Order: sequence, then C-alpha cells, then structure tokens
Amino acid sequence: MNEVSHIPIGDDAKRHPISRKCMRALMLIAPVFLALASMITVDNSLARRLEHLALDWRFQTRDKALPRQDIVIVEVDEESRRQLREEDRRFNIREHLPLAIDRIMEAGALAVGLDVLLDARTSDDLDQPLADVISKSNIVLAVTHTEGKLNRPIESFLESSPAEGCISVYPDEDGVLRRLPPELYLDVVNADGTLSTIPHFPLSLALYGILEEEQVETIEFNEIGARIGTRFIRSAETIDYVGTKGDGWRTLKYADVVAGNFDNDMLEGTVVILGESRMIADQFALPIGPPTSPGIYYHANVVAQLLDNRHLNTKWMENQRSSLLVGGLTLLSGFLAWHQRRWWEYKRGSMLLAAYILGLLTLFGAGWVLLSLAMFTRNVVLPLPTPVLCIFVSLASGFAAQLVVTSMNSRRLLESSRQIEALFSRNVSRSVLDTLKRNPEQVMETRQCEASILFCDLRGFSTLSTDMSPKKVAELLNEYFNTIADAVLENNGFIDKFVGDEIMAVFSVPLEQKDHALRAVRTALAIKSKLRGLNNKRRQESKSLLECGIGIHTGEVAAGHIGSAERSNFTVVGTTVNIAARIEELTRGGEILVSDTVESRASADAAMSYWKTVTLRGLDKPVKLYSVKEEALA
Repeated sequence: MNEVSHIPIGDDAKRHPISRKCMRALMLIAPVFLALASMITVDNSLARRLEHLALDWRFQTRDKALPRQDIVIVEVDEESRRQLREEDRRFNIREHLPLAIDRIMEAGALAVGLDVLLDARTSDDLDQPLADVISKSNIVLAVTHTEGKLNRPIESFLESSPAEGCISVYPDEDGVLRRLPPELYLDVVNADGTLSTIPHFPLSLALYGILEEEQVETIEFNEIGARIGTRFIRSAETIDYVGTKGDGWRTLKYADVVAGNFDNDMLEGTVVILGESRMIADQFALPIGPPTSPGIYYHANVVAQLLDNRHLNTKWMENQRSSLLVGGLTLLSGFLAWHQRRWWEYKRGSMLLAAYILGLLTLFGAGWVLLSLAMFTRNVVLPLPTPVLCIFVSLASGFAAQLVVTSMNSRRLLESSRQIEALFSRNVSRSVLDTLKRNPEQVMETRQCEASILFCDLRGFSTLSTDMSPKKVAELLNEYFNTIADAVLENNGFIDKFVGDEIMAVFSVPLEQKDHALRAVRTALAIKSKLRGLNNKRRQESKSLLECGIGIHTGEVAAGHIGSAERSNFTVVGTTVNIAARIEELTRGGEILVSDTVESRASADAAMSYWKTVTLRGLDKPVKLYSVKEEALA
C-alpha cells in the first residue's frame, strides 16, 4: 500500500501554537496584575520625589502670568546694607525701620508685613521709635516656631497689640517649599495669661487686602484650613506660584524707601512685604525660578493666591484617587498591550507588533503628558511620572510577552509547516498546502466532518499485467496515477492513498469545502477525460487501452492521524469510506456511479440518471445509485 505518510506524530510534533484560550487568559491576568502592582507604587518616597519634580517642571514650563501689582516687596539687599551702614558699625535694620514704615504708610499702603524677627532687645533709642511706629500702623510682626520653640517680638513691640504672623515654613522631603504649613495658626499664651491665635504670616497680611473688599476683620480657622470672608485655603495646600524674583513683582530697595526715592503712587492701596533678600537663612528652594529665592517671595505668592482666591486642584494627587487613576490607566493600556493578536500570521508580524506598541506608547504616554500640561493650565494637578512609568512598564511587558509569543509560535508554525509539507506536499494541491501551512491546527486533531469519498479502480488490470514484468507494471501504474492524480489536485481534492491499481480521493478534508460533492463529480469526469487522452497516446504506441470504474459517496467521516505514536497516517475512516468502495466495485469500465446523497448535492450542476437500488455488502438498508453522464457540467 502506498501511504500518505510515515513520519512520527509525537507530542512535540502535535504541539499547537499558543491557543487563543491561553492568550485570552494572559490578556486578562497580566494587565490586572500590573494594575494592582502599580497602585501599590503610588505611595512611596521615590514616587513622591518624582511627582514633586514633575510639578516643578510644570511650574517652570507654564506661561508666566504677571503677579498682582498691589503687592510690593521691599528688599533689604546687600546694596541697601552698604548704603545705610554707619562707619565702624554693623548694619542694624532697626535704625532706619521706623522711617521706612512711616514713608510706606504715608504713601497709602494698606499694611506692612515685616518678615524680620524682632525678638531681641537692643537699646531704647532704637526700640522705642520702632514701637511707636508699630502702635500707629497696620503692621504684621514675624513669629517663628521651630522644634517646639516659640520666638515672638519683644514686649515693647506687642504693647499696642499689633498683628502677628508665623513665618515658619515646612519644605518637602527634597527641601523645596511647595506647600503651606500643616497648621495655619499657633495658639500661644500671652504674658498676662490670655490666649492668642497667631495665623500664618501671609494670612495675617492678606487680611488687610481682603478687608478693603469685604470688610472682614478676622480669620476663622477649622481643622482643615482657614477662611477669610469668602476666601478659603486648606492646610498644607499646594501653593500656586506665579513667579519669584525678577518675574514681574513690584519691588523696592530698602535704602530707597528710607531715602524716599520712590513714587508714592506705587504704594497706594498695596500690601507691602519687607524682608531680607540676601541672608542665607532666609533663602528657600521654590518650584520656580533660581535654585534659591528669598522667603519674602514665598509670602508674596501666598498673599496673591489668597487675594485672587485661586487654588490648585490636587485631589487627583491624593493617595486613594491617585492609586485608582494610575491603576485604571495601567489596566487599560495593559489590556491593549497584552491583546495577543496572532502577529506571527502576518507578513512582517514583528514590525507590525512594534508599530502597534509604539502607537500605544504615544497614545498613553505622550498623551498623558500633554493632558497633564493642559490641565495644569486650568489649575488641575494630575499625577505625571507615576502613570507614565506604569504605562511604560505595562506596554513594555506586553511588547516583550508578545515578542516571545510571536517568536515561539513562529518557530512552532515553521515546524508545523515542515511537517505539513512532508505529510501533504504530494497529496494536495499547492493552494491547499499553503492554506494548511498557515492554519496547521486544522490537521493536528482528529475531527468529524462531512466529506465526499471517491474510489477509482482500473478494470482488467490483473489480466493486463499477467504477462508484464514488475518494472513494466510499475511504469504502467505511474503513468496511470500521474494522469488521474492531476484531476484530483485540480479540484483541490486530497489523495488519501494508492492501493494497487486503486486510488482513494477525499473532498472537504483536510480543508472544509461546501461544494465537496460537486468537486468529487467534477474530478470523476476529469479522470475520464484525462484517461481518454492517455489512451490516445497508448493507441499510437500500440499499447493496451485502460479503463476505470469510479464510485462516489458523501457522508460523515473521522479525519486525522491514524496509527501508533511512532508511525501514523493522515486519513479518513468511517462507514462512508466503505460505502464509496462498495459502490466502485459495482461499476464497469468507464462508468461513474454515485449514491443518492451525492445526487442530491450535485445533480443541479451535473447530468445524472437513476441507475438502480442495491443493498451493498455490509449494509442492511438499500441505497439508490445514480450514473453520471458524459455531458458537460452545468
């Protein structure tokens, strides 16, 4: 028997490319795992550090806005110190401070905030004039509270009960001052035993500016922040910085104020902040501007924010919301990144996969950066580096996984293609073979399906071959089979086997064909036509003519690898095969007989006539048989 194949079909050979079920599981499990992992990463020191840097970057890249012009900063700078210092004496700000305050208030300023700690006595000649000026002016005096130690102005400055403000600030872990203190006031006990509430310094100063608009005289505090009229600000709120030194703030030098070298109109109706601009102890790292800036610019930004009633919306930076946001973005990008398409089936699948992942990275990574910048211009702060990093990890892991899957499946597909080439290259047409290579799973498992079986057998072969040598018999069979095999392959049939002088062909196996019955009939007619051509040639060579009988039946079969683990054939088995063989046995030379099942499927396109009803060997139920006429197909 001439078999379809004799190659081992063991576990390795039968291995499928990664199944769609497995890919769907990967697509679900991996993104969920990555999303849960990303939610944990939000609350750690590295993530906070990165978010701080990203916030600073947004401050620095945002278009600069002109600060409020009703806030004026008086800088006690190095030049002022040189101009106002007496010979052989150190600079003492109290020597000229009363005159500076008088000039500021006479110019029409609403209040002066002294960002200068006056907690030590000097001399009555210096302290008393300053106390007198404080008693008749809207002054906010500085207080510090550091490591549990409270430093207030000396008693003579407090006798007139001036406003006080705590200038203590609390930078973030990286030393940058981005937020208001966690407590916006201090409760202190006065010398007479009474209790005073000292607000944060810029709040005390902003009260004078708000007073002009809303006639509000007090600041109300609660557990989450402070309210001044219609303005509310939260404890530890992120400050919406608009600028630092050189960014448009109205400034004066202390020496010019003392000398009166300024336009009074510049100070009318303003809030003035007076303080050091050169002392190292009063320099802070702010999110914008140079590496360090004077503390007076911190106070100016907070006062401006209160007067504008302007706030940064940082609710998406809170741990719970940030975790949900990061987890959701990671999950969504992960589902797309781990969407295991069968990239190996595409030409240049790896390039398509790379383009797909790069597209996702642009959509999610670059898209989130642009969205964060756009929302920051609307005073909404979104987490930036944490989502981008988690999205990148999600996309990179999906890309790596898909590359592995693509590579693994490509190798398996190549192995399967080689097996299929060995199994079917001489038994199916090239188009069927190429389709099988692209879809090897169709022949990896035994499946039940409907198919049409054709048997074709030479008539009188035994008599013909009696006087022939074995070599001549082999030459005759090869010439005969080459002729009729072409007819099978032209109709995309599958040559199941050669048995002696008989050929068995199957239609709708290994690839499904809806018109398999008609294909079988067409093949039978093509065999007769090709056999006539062969006989014409043999007649010219004075050789014996050949005749064959053909039987066809349609029904259910099992198609797959039949045999042992070491040796097996891809074939079809079932009663349908036996019936087709029995029908062929009833034919005479040149006759084509088909069952009623075939007739019902193909009679509309092929000329057939009833032949007879017979009871085939091995069957109890009679079968109607039809003869296929020589007329052309419709």
